[in-house]
Formats: sequence, structure tokens, C-alpha cells
Amino acid sequence: MEPKSFHRLQIQEIYSALDTLKDSGWHSETIYSPKELWKGKEISFPIMVYTSPKIGGALWIISGIHGEEPAGPCAIAKSIDVIKKLGEDIPIILLPLCNPHGYFKNYRYPHQKEWAEHGKNQSVGDSEFYLPDLKHPSKPRSYARSCPESRALISKVLELAKKYPPVVSVDLHEDNLLDKGYVYCSGTDYDLMENVARYVTGILEKNNIPLPEYGETRFREPINKGIVFGSMDSSIDELLFSRKIVIDNRVVSGPSSKVSVVVETPAKSLSLSARINAHSAVIRSLKKISKLTGLI
Repeated sequence: MEPKSFHRLQIQEIYSALDTLKDSGWHSETIYSPKELWKGKEISFPIMVYTSPKIGGALWIISGIHGEEPAGPCAIAKSIDVIKKLGEDIPIILLPLCNPHGYFKNYRYPHQKEWAEHGKNQSVGDSEFYLPDLKHPSKPRSYARSCPESRALISKVLELAKKYPPVVSVDLHEDNLLDKGYVYCSGTDYDLMENVARYVTGILEKNNIPLPEYGETRFREPINKGIVFGSMDSSIDELLFSRKIVIDNRVVSGPSSKVSVVVETPAKSLSLSARINAHSAVIRSLKKISKLTGLI
């Protein structure tokens, strides 16, 4: 059985909800299926991607990059009918549980022990081996892959981006060190970035998520009315809005999404149910966000 140190959907419940997408013509694919021993038993939960029937410029929905952030995956499972309905109108790429072993164990990274012992980045969303070095843009920021899950996930993301170019991406996160939340927003269309970011912060405020007016994130990034603009953190989100990436030591065109939004809800100060409700409200707002960005 899954650890019960905190209350959230069992991982099997999330997969069951996602399986219902097939009834609406969605396609599912296993990106990576890790195996490991957990308390003397083998566990294996796949990293899945789901694509709506339509092909073309797409909305990308991402969640579960960090395993100890359950609100996003739970909100997606609880809002699956909303996502199905939206998928009738526009192409959607859904990456709902990018770190299933981390979710199952309530670990931030899939290989938490290695991270704790060696301080090595183990995020499944790490993309620095494709992102240009800031000082030497013809080279990647790193030649090392952070973990096998990252290698598989990011390779699949770049493959999918050719058939489903990201127009807007929404990544659902939370932070157990935060008393107030905020929204990261980046992209290639600055006017749209601001419009979408203001809209999303409004959704969060209506759903009782406290946001700082000004200040800094704990990573020293400036916050302006609850928004952090233009973050470059080597994540999957930066990859999706990057104009240029590096593949096999060649600089090529990147996915170049118009808008990349990352929602950070404050897990320190709010209950899980409140955070799930807020993430669910963001999911219900995806149709409006799609209209703002020209997808509908």
C-alpha cells in the first residue's frame, strides 16, 4: 500500500481517472516505466502522456514534476471531465504525473537518496542538457542528464512539440515552504504573457490563495503583483518557451511557446483541499486562457 502520511488521492485513483480519456478519443503513451524496490517490494508506475484527438498548436498541461506536490495531479484527476471537454475544441498535451514514483513515496525527486547524499539535481523536468549556456550559447548548460526519468521525459517533450507546438503551457506546482503563492510567467509574446498572468493571479485570489504584492521568491526572483516574469530555471517550462535549444552541439529552433505559466500554491499555509480547489479553478480557466492566446 501507498504511504498514508498525508491525505491525497491514491496513485491508482489518478491513473483510473486518466484512463477515462480514452473514451473520448485521446491517445495515451508510456514515456518511461521505472522499476525499483520499495519496502521490499517492486514498484513500477509509468510516466504517461495523453494527447487529445486534434493535432496542431496546443495547450500543454503539466503536473507532478515534484512528488511531494500532490495538489496538481489530484486536481487534474478530479477535473478530468473539464479537460475532456476542452480537448474537443483544441489540441492538448497532458503530462499529469511526471514523477509517479516521487508521488507514491512523497519524495520530491524519484531518486531522493542520491540527491540527499550527493546534492545532485534529480528533477524529472530538468532540461539544462538542451538549454543554451548563458555565457556560451552554442553549448548546453550541462552535458549530464539529471536522471533517467528526465532523459526520457524531455526527449518525448521535444518529439511531441513538433506535432503539437506549444502555444501556451500551464504547469501546476506548490511549495511547502511558502505562506503566499505566486505565478511564474514567461514566453515569446510579452503582451500575452502579462494578460494571461494577470488572469491567473485573479483566479488564485478568487480562490483564497494569498499572493504577495511585491518582494522576492526564496530564489531571489523579483515578484510584481504576485507574478515572476521571465524566469530561466532550466526547467521543462523554460524549454517550452525557448526560441533556441542545443541538440548534439547544434543550435536549433526551440518550441517557442507564446506563454508559459507556472502556478505555485503555498502548501505551508493552506490545506491540501484548498490547494486542490485552487488548481481545479485554474484548470476550469484553461478555456479562457486558450481564448486569450488564440487557440480558440
